[in-house]
Amino acid sequence: MSVPPAALFGDLPASVNDKDVVFTPDKFAADIVAFFKPTGRVLEPCKGGGAFLRHMPGADWCEIREGRDFFAWTEPVDWIVTNPPYSKFRDFFRHAITVADNIVVLIPVAKHFTSWPIIRMAREHGGLRHMRYMGVGQDMGFPFGFPVAALWYCRGWRGDISVSYYTPNGKDHA
Repeated sequence: MSVPPAALFGDLPASVNDKDVVFTPDKFAADIVAFFKPTGRVLEPCKGGGAFLRHMPGADWCEIREGRDFFAWTEPVDWIVTNPPYSKFRDFFRHAITVADNIVVLIPVAKHFTSWPIIRMAREHGGLRHMRYMGVGQDMGFPFGFPVAALWYCRGWRGDISVSYYTPNGKDHA
């Protein structure tokens, strides 16, 4: 069930599109962190309700609603793991590749595959290394029905793209 962000946080900063505030259910965040196993210095740049942080103890974080703007972050990190703002994904990704070697984003699949600028930036960074299909947005509690995946971009990667599927209880989620 999608809860309007204003119901949880009151007024959002003017720079925040309230449709971008889509919290990741804990079971999906847990699976993504367990699957990708980020190590070293880790950043959650869009903390939201903290689902990813609960599974990444010691990770740094940003959250625009709490005065920590990811676009102001300049320190290098080994991993970024997040559910980013979809309406600003291109700008988000452009900044993420300047600070992180590994980037895992939970996004509608089309955000990557229907955007030549994203594909080009990913290739310049290294490449898309793995795609973990998580299911259909509405089945995850998101306010849309598009297929969603956790995409891992890896600096310097030039190999094939591997694919896996989130399958709780041995069954496809979608």
